[in-house]
Amino acid sequence: MGDGRRQGRSESRGAARPRVPSAAVRRAALTASFVLVVAGLGACGQSTAAPDAAGPGRYSSQPYNPVTGPLRCLREAGLRAHHAGRDGIQIVPRGAGPRIVFAATPGDAQAAQLHGQAEGAEVIGNALLYPNGAPDDVLKKVETCLAGSGLS
Repeated sequence: MGDGRRQGRSESRGAARPRVPSAAVRRAALTASFVLVVAGLGACGQSTAAPDAAGPGRYSSQPYNPVTGPLRCLREAGLRAHHAGRDGIQIVPRGAGPRIVFAATPGDAQAAQLHGQAEGAEVIGNALLYPNGAPDDVLKKVETCLAGSGLS
């Protein structure tokens, strides 16, 4: 009987045991899986194309530009406005007229204001409106155009 025990022990020692990854490796794999799932779900239903003027449900091949609609509205309201930088509008006279800067989302615009990066600006949707001492009638037109452009 003594020989049987020794033989059993040596067989169990010689058998290959499956290697189990360490806790850190398992945690990293779980985190990576979670990130991929969240990223995949976050992208569901998103499109960079803007709705086309042809009607609902139809999309343009052009990427969304937050400046286009408000700029058109401001010009139709009789204000001299032009592109300022990549994501902004300047209303003439430069430096004395209101300036609008568009953030990526309304939350980004609010965050910029809360963190002191948009001092003196009013948040309307994803737009930061800097009044620059403009008269009330001009600011009213600007606010109306921004609110009516579906920015929120």
